Amino acid sequence: FNNNTHFPQGSGAVSSIALTKDSGYVLTVYDLDQQLNTYVVLLIKLNSAGDLEWNSIITTPSQNIFNNHVKAIEDESGNFYVTCGGYGSMGVAKISPTGSFIWGKQATVTGNKNPLFDIALTHDGGVIVTAKGESHKEVLVFNYNGSVRWAKIYDNGAYNRLYVIKQLA
Repeated sequence: FNNNTHFPQGSGAVSSIALTKDSGYVLTVYDLDQQLNTYVVLLIKLNSAGDLEWNSIITTPSQNIFNNHVKAIEDESGNFYVTCGGYGSMGVAKISPTGSFIWGKQATVTGNKNPLFDIALTHDGGVIVTAKGESHKEVLVFNYNGSVRWAKIYDNGAYNRLYVIKQLA
């Protein structure tokens, strides 16, 4: 993951949208950046009236990101975590409340197809993400600073997906 400063000129579509703590919105767009000749995730922050507050462009770790598996969530401090997953890799980036790039990490996942399905905050300030392999599920937990705390593979031989993940109190 890297941060870029220009707006891509591709034809990407909104992948996800979420309400923010200030009653605004955060959108993710997966797009081909023709200037960089690579795919990027565009994080867009809108206020409650729909006006642009800022955007952050993040170079993805893989050219094969599944467009519908790019998501963003906001933590208690107003930071945003952006995730995307594709063939053989998934990435997580942390963006400040003003749109500045804090860190980005890539994790190699097993199997051929690894679409990311969900992301959630952990109680200690990290994030947990789920992905689906060929016949298994993968769960990765990242610390607040981006290091992988742990990664697990759950293999039951079935073509099941972990669509939603939530940490309980």
